[in-house]
Amino acid sequence: MRGKTAGVIVKPEGHNQNFPAGQYVLKVASRRMRVEVWPGPSASPETWIGFPDESEKPHQQQTALLATVSYVDGTASQLRKDEEQRPWLSLGSHDPGSEAEEARMFFNIDLGEHNNPFFIYYPPSFQAAFPNAFMQDIDGNRIKIDSNPIGEVENPVPAVDDPDLRRLSKKLIKQGVESLRGSPWLRYYVIAGEECYPDYFGMLPVGDFRKAFTDRFNLYSHQEKWGLAFDREAFRADPDGPLGKAWYLFREHAMADRAADYMHTFLENDSEHPVFYPTHGNPFFGLGQSGRKQLGYSPGLIAGACDGFETGQISIDTDVEFLNLLTLSHNTSWGVPVVSPRLGNKTLDPSARGGGRSFTPTMLRRLFYEAIGHGVWHAGLLQWTGVLGDGEWFIRDTPAEQEALQVFKEVESASPYLTGMSRLQSRVGLYISDSTWIHKGWQARWTGFYQDALWDHWQIALVGDQLLGEELASKIPVLVSLDNTLIDSQAIQRLKEYKKAGGCLIRWGEFGQADELGTPFEGDPFKDAHGVVDVQSPPDESQRELMNACTTGLGAHKHVTRYQAAPFVAIKEAILSRVPESYLCPVKIEAAGRIHAYTLTDGWNLVTVLVNHESQSTAPEEVQETGIGNRSVCLQRLQANPNREPQL
Repeated sequence: MRGKTAGVIVKPEGHNQNFPAGQYVLKVASRRMRVEVWPGPSASPETWIGFPDESEKPHQQQTALLATVSYVDGTASQLRKDEEQRPWLSLGSHDPGSEAEEARMFFNIDLGEHNNPFFIYYPPSFQAAFPNAFMQDIDGNRIKIDSNPIGEVENPVPAVDDPDLRRLSKKLIKQGVESLRGSPWLRYYVIAGEECYPDYFGMLPVGDFRKAFTDRFNLYSHQEKWGLAFDREAFRADPDGPLGKAWYLFREHAMADRAADYMHTFLENDSEHPVFYPTHGNPFFGLGQSGRKQLGYSPGLIAGACDGFETGQISIDTDVEFLNLLTLSHNTSWGVPVVSPRLGNKTLDPSARGGGRSFTPTMLRRLFYEAIGHGVWHAGLLQWTGVLGDGEWFIRDTPAEQEALQVFKEVESASPYLTGMSRLQSRVGLYISDSTWIHKGWQARWTGFYQDALWDHWQIALVGDQLLGEELASKIPVLVSLDNTLIDSQAIQRLKEYKKAGGCLIRWGEFGQADELGTPFEGDPFKDAHGVVDVQSPPDESQRELMNACTTGLGAHKHVTRYQAAPFVAIKEAILSRVPESYLCPVKIEAAGRIHAYTLTDGWNLVTVLVNHESQSTAPEEVQETGIGNRSVCLQRLQANPNREPQL
């Protein structure tokens, strides 16, 4: 929510309690705010939306995060069912009505199914009606959890590609869009909610091995000319072999196909509002793990299937791995809109439910300004009030509440400078091979190099396979490659097109030893090629640690990778031998202490968001443009108070 004060929240009377389907009137005191509404599959059968076919009823549910409306002044009022008054939002019909205009409330809405079994519930009657709608393990057993938040047992994991689930979800999307598209207060749609494969949770087996899904794999393998047919025993014997690699690539395409299918449904019924794909989890695990593979999440494919990303990253403590920045930087590198209405941070505390609490004032300020500095169109904090199984997430009545009010006030005062701004086009990119990321895991050296670049005030993009090609050379003239052992054969061809168009490839470490299935290339694809610079310096002598973390019901799952960083200074020198320093640092910062700089532009002016990472207040001694064009630099300096890290 945005405004001079935090807005209205909708708070359940008890944990995981929902109102039944019906019409409710929401009265609010604030005249200007934003709210996110999430009618996705519910954890309670009492909130099902009724359809003529009773067999479809269990799927068409709607989350009702409702009970008490609490205001920032401490007062509260009860939501009430009232059939005689027209509500601003009607559970079941999604009609905003006149109350939205009266409240002057902007909102976005999530529509469709999602498959996180810990937040949704499909009762036995639905499972019996649609037995093929749920994922299976390698032995053909249905993948399920023992219980979900409402205590129901044997809750199965919905499939990604089941035609019945697709049909029902598209019916819900169509109904919701038809009711909402005329509202002047609607800002954007989100395709349902959290989506992943069951193995992401660590406690569930790999999926999905239904015959319908393996048949789709065979078709996809034929289209890719891999010459592979799915074989259970071969996969079981060598899940990391060519068949396994092909299988995990296919899972990402299946997930993107789902997004594209739902996107088409939104566009058929409303072509005026953007449609975003919701992200979650941590795909940036270090060596030995691949959160991306387990999520089935290909940013490049999703960016092509939808209008953009709706991010829900939850960083842990002081975010030493830069999860927030990696998420924002990678998603905005695709050139599509990005919104972060679920910006979260978990301060670990064993005494709290779920092992943690929400933002400290320092982290709230830092993470919010990091989002602003990456041109995020809509940023919202997770969350005003509420306690879930994985944490006490409420900001209200904590020290972070006043900090949020102060940050919102600062951003409003800077709105003349921020209006129309988006992230400045980076001229240098860090190449992230999809095949290496999926099969070898996110490389710790990628994070280390990215962190070093930010400390040196670079404006750097994270470039995936789908961005490669001739056109990229004019936008990002320099690509840095670190330890991209596996590279898709098509990506190799697009890299050649990039280089032929004038792009420069700076390489360090392993590069293209094998293709996406692990088949070795015959020699170096770019040996002695013009426009390719190989940096021969050894890695840094000192050993670093990368700690990846993601929230759990017991606090956080942590994974530590020890590594020697790539030689940052030597790679920088190689870049500067080809391009001027302004390609790295569009705005030069002279300051004592550790400061990040994120640059925005409206095509003419520049705004630089500075984030101070020191424990004490500091301010830059000098900020100046380095010659990227005939543009003026707009810099609004806010008073640097102790423990308030960012400055704009």
